Amino acid sequence: MNANEILYGSENINFFETDMTNCTYCGYPLFNSYHTAAKSIKTLKGVVKAKHVVKECTNKQCISNKPETKKYYYSEQFLSFTLPRCSIGIDITLYTGFHMHIKSQSLDDVLKYLLQQGVQINRSSVYRHYERYLEFMAELSQQNIDEIKKEIEKNGGYILSIDAVYSIDSPSILVCRDTISGKALKTKLINSEDDEAVVEILTEVKAMFGAPLAIVSDMGKGISKGILTIFPEVKHQYCHFHFLKNLGKELLEDDYQVIQQKNNNFKKKNKKLVKNCQKNIDRAFNNPDEQLNQKTKETLLILQEGLITFISKVPSGSGFPYDLPAVNYSLKVIATKIFFDEILMNISDKSLDSKLLSSIHEIQNALNEYNSSDIQLRLEEIELLYGYFVQLRSILENDDFSSNEIKNEIESLLYLLASQQNEHSKLQVIPARLEKYWMNLFYCYDDKRIPRTNLDIEHSFNRLKRIKRKRTGVKIWPTYFTHEGKSLIQIENITDKYKDDYSDSRFITDFTAKTLFVSKEQLEKQSMIRELDKSFLKSNYHRKIPLLEAESIYEKLADKFSHI
Repeated sequence: MNANEILYGSENINFFETDMTNCTYCGYPLFNSYHTAAKSIKTLKGVVKAKHVVKECTNKQCISNKPETKKYYYSEQFLSFTLPRCSIGIDITLYTGFHMHIKSQSLDDVLKYLLQQGVQINRSSVYRHYERYLEFMAELSQQNIDEIKKEIEKNGGYILSIDAVYSIDSPSILVCRDTISGKALKTKLINSEDDEAVVEILTEVKAMFGAPLAIVSDMGKGISKGILTIFPEVKHQYCHFHFLKNLGKELLEDDYQVIQQKNNNFKKKNKKLVKNCQKNIDRAFNNPDEQLNQKTKETLLILQEGLITFISKVPSGSGFPYDLPAVNYSLKVIATKIFFDEILMNISDKSLDSKLLSSIHEIQNALNEYNSSDIQLRLEEIELLYGYFVQLRSILENDDFSSNEIKNEIESLLYLLASQQNEHSKLQVIPARLEKYWMNLFYCYDDKRIPRTNLDIEHSFNRLKRIKRKRTGVKIWPTYFTHEGKSLIQIENITDKYKDDYSDSRFITDFTAKTLFVSKEQLEKQSMIRELDKSFLKSNYHRKIPLLEAESIYEKLADKFSHI
């Protein structure tokens, strides 16, 4: 009797029991621990009624009987179409995850399809099975190490990019990634970027893949110290983005924050004034008793357009210090003052009612108050400092130059800068920062395989968050993703391998055999890692899927899933 006949060809309750008779750890006989109650399992092909015997090891001292590594022996056939304590078939989990994660369908689209197939399921359940699919894929990605090793060997080595990514109110995820192949090599939940955590993850990376050709990171003390400990002879390139960001903040932040605070106070104070002025202008045009000449009408229309521009937001661009939205807003306010002065020269006081005229003068007074000597001096200082910052950024972004040519360009800039350091003490930040990090800024120009930044990790993580929001509609980054985020990045390593069809027998065989059934060593390691990860989380995470031995049943699963 094949799998289809077993599952769908009978109205009776299907009874399942594992063929295993001895514990895979200690070899002791297994005993029947309990019989499950008959349950109805929803699948894409209909409802299946089933019950099974769960076994345990008779040896009380066995690792499988310890609380942290407790192991139950389930029927392999039963686990091939559902999981313990679950009334939804694996085919629904596969369909949900595949179409949301790989085909980028929304949660609502998947829910609609399942309901059309007669599967009684709600939105939250679909979301849970999407999460379960990601669990499977995360486990499957761990089986991909040998393929990554082959790709690294083919590429002549790997360049290690290391960085910590995080979401609000969550622990950080330390990520090691090969920039040549684009594959994530190792991830780890950490509380902070201290050298102990970095040493631990780099030790594992070294054991699996050997020493890299080069390393790219930010200037964090913990990461730098960890790299020096594990890979003292490897070229260590500092990320130019983080270098310039930190330099720019130290150079510009004091003056910039004063302008930013002044802008915030100005916006709060004058938002009501602008709306009141616009309201009075509209009333003047719609009131037949108002006797406005053509010139005044045209001037008021221009004024109204200017007010709209005045209250509009300034694009933030790449953010501070690469772009200066607060400075741009300040310059817009000053330009608006000049505009108001010119406009008022073309308006006759006699042609306007007192309310409109009063609201216009209130805005003009606010603009005059904003445009103080202090703001002018700070804008001039920022203009000078930002000019040098942009020049340094432009030099570092020139990928066509060699390291010696870049160094010569920087030295010329420092010579020019030296003449103004006495008058502008903040300029001393530039040579001080360059001197501190000089040795690790230029490897990327002589070896074009070494990237100038390690932003690939942050971009990958942010892309995952955007995709997740698009597919599920959930804007928060829940506990699940905090827990599995370290594996979610690695899931990208295998997405292309299984992108064609979730019902493909090769995919299902790999998917189930390598996720439900792993070796003893993997189980022990998985348990320790899980306990470590739990200590980072505030709330309990739902129980992991059961893990059993793979070697003895892999061929059975391959044959079984070719029919389901």
